[in-house]
Amino acid sequence: MTTNESAGSLARDFGGQGARDSTVSHTVDRLARREAFSETSDPAAYVPRAETEKVLESIRLWAESYGRGSTIAAIVGTPGLGKTLMLRVVESRMNEARDGDARAIYLPYAGLSPTDLSIWVHGLLGRVPPHRSPDGSPSPPVDVVAAGEGGTAGASEKLSGVEDARKAMSDLAALANSFREPFFLLFDDADSLPAETRRALVDHLPTSESRLRILMALNPDSKATRLLSSLHAFAPPEVSLRTRMSAEETEHYLRRRMEWAGLPAADILRLGDGLAHRLHSFSGGVPRALHAEASAAFEEGGTSAGRPDKSDHNRARPALSAKSQREDWIGRPIEDDFEI
Repeated sequence: MTTNESAGSLARDFGGQGARDSTVSHTVDRLARREAFSETSDPAAYVPRAETEKVLESIRLWAESYGRGSTIAAIVGTPGLGKTLMLRVVESRMNEARDGDARAIYLPYAGLSPTDLSIWVHGLLGRVPPHRSPDGSPSPPVDVVAAGEGGTAGASEKLSGVEDARKAMSDLAALANSFREPFFLLFDDADSLPAETRRALVDHLPTSESRLRILMALNPDSKATRLLSSLHAFAPPEVSLRTRMSAEETEHYLRRRMEWAGLPAADILRLGDGLAHRLHSFSGGVPRALHAEASAAFEEGGTSAGRPDKSDHNRARPALSAKSQREDWIGRPIEDDFEI
């Protein structure tokens, strides 16, 4: 049963056509409000602003370069400003230009070994890595010397791991047609990249004209610094995303998100009544915080836009009275009989 069917059934139980229409309309509006202020990474929900357009242009120029510094790049930004959405927009735009042939893939998690990373990426693309059989086992199998034979087991296993990493990187690079048409891995939360995968990147990817390119999203912290330091051979450019939205950008952002979600015009008009500026003040211009503030302000349709009805004031009056009495008592000067 769909949301509208469920709402219609409820309305039939408690009233006629008018009640049914009102219930369905109210339900649709509430769903639209949730979508407008949800934490989505849908590229269709992207609202351009000066800072994010600058980021996307920097990434476009990086993706079109082939020299040193072109293999790996990083978006380094404050949490909540939209790094994930930037990666999804980059993915969408890169793949749109290929007419269904994927050129980039978004990965929400980076904490995988080279072999597991290759298997995951190929699986998302509906393929099998060239160096693995259809059941996922190594093909051809890697021989490992049994333990106890001349004490060479550890060395053999280490060599096996290095060879597996090489094959995994080779399989990923084979997703590209050439270094002029590279394949892009877009890592979110890239600071979870394990040491063995970082080592595989350094050992098996060229510092220029690479068929496999990597874009990482990182927070501006010590973990990001350590990760980028370990990849210093690639001279990875850092694209900063740290500027918060201005009050004007916040209002524009809210209007566009509400229009995208299909909110009623009456809700959108309330933004011009000072609500957008209040939400900007509460959120500090950070999209993630803004979503939470706007969702709270617009929930319960009849009192959206942060305008409580009379019953809300009536319920709050006793608590406000008690609070006033406490503050009045706390603010009184202390009277005593001591003489100094």
